[in-house]
Amino acid sequence: MPPPLNIPVLKVEGQGLSKKQQADLKLMEKHALAWTSANGRKYEDNDFPANAAALGPELAKHVTSWRRPSEFAAKPELFKNFWEIEGVQPSKLLDDRWFLGAVNIVAGNKDNIDRMFLSALKEEGAREPMRALAEQGAREGFYIVRFYHDDPHSDDDWVCVLVDDRIPCGADGLPCFARCPDDNVFWVMLVEKAYAKRCGGYHKIGVREVEFGLELLCGGVADEPFETWTAGCAELVPPNGSRPDGLWSLLLDKVSSNHAIGAEYVSRPDPAKPALPRMEMLGISLDQPYCMLIADEVRQAGRMIRMRTFRGDAEWSGKWSDESEHWTNNLRKLLSYSADADDGSFWMDYDDFCRYFNRVWMVRMADDRCARAREREKESGGGKGGGGGRVPERGG
Repeated sequence: MPPPLNIPVLKVEGQGLSKKQQADLKLMEKHALAWTSANGRKYEDNDFPANAAALGPELAKHVTSWRRPSEFAAKPELFKNFWEIEGVQPSKLLDDRWFLGAVNIVAGNKDNIDRMFLSALKEEGAREPMRALAEQGAREGFYIVRFYHDDPHSDDDWVCVLVDDRIPCGADGLPCFARCPDDNVFWVMLVEKAYAKRCGGYHKIGVREVEFGLELLCGGVADEPFETWTAGCAELVPPNGSRPDGLWSLLLDKVSSNHAIGAEYVSRPDPAKPALPRMEMLGISLDQPYCMLIADEVRQAGRMIRMRTFRGDAEWSGKWSDESEHWTNNLRKLLSYSADADDGSFWMDYDDFCRYFNRVWMVRMADDRCARAREREKESGGGKGGGGGRVPERGG
């Protein structure tokens, strides 16, 4: 069901694709459609073939076949519906949780994920703008995903990646790597495959920081995250236990303006200094990125935040957790309460959020045409720098 709270949200339409992206998109679609027409079957990407070379020796041991969604899902769908993303389920075989953590954060607003998939058939402004794109993908077997890549020789740093929808599967016939919570939904597999192609193989994705993943998906150079342990954060998160109203106001502002918001508890922010005191985490995993889905003032409950971790991971077990005694029938209806202990999402109050998370990302999807101009502004000294306890503006 749609989000339960009446939070005003600024829908980001952007300025449309740049001439470069339009040209790249047209060329890729023309190539893929010509291939399907000439061969009489769904598209197969010869630049990223479905074989061991795309996996590396170790991952190839676990892959027994490459299957299309119609071959591993009963009712394959690119997305479950047109207003939300249910999250991400990582694989134990592929160490790309940093990338999927960024995907999970960005997917807190489905408009952001929609803008990652390109097609000349997308119906901007329609109730279901991705329907025609999804139908073409199901029919022809290809999709185009874009990532940001800083190119000093270009005024447009978005890179388009064409992939077919053949997914690495194991002996059970199911996808080996990232999955969606609903077994019929496959968008995250395509995003992961597109990035693997960009890297030169699944085995070459490597280990990076979440901030790098946010840059890839949102555009532009991400500033340093807002880190509550730094002295410069006292203005927004006052010391000595006083309530950090400044951060709450900032979170509400970012939620209402379509920002993707993530948070984590960093156990050792500076390796040269002693680790932060360990606390009873009540189900919160150390050093793992979480997505903030909703933040709002709720009658009978106060300041409430809904968070999401990876599907299947441990969830918050403190106040307002799935089994908390604080839930009433009215609040269950108002907040679309779910007692699913395996879905990765949970509610908590704002004070607990401030206690159990000490790093926060606030990122807005960059406008398609402004990313390079914004980077030039930063290089010339006109942009807003990051770090130091201040939350910088991001995105278009």
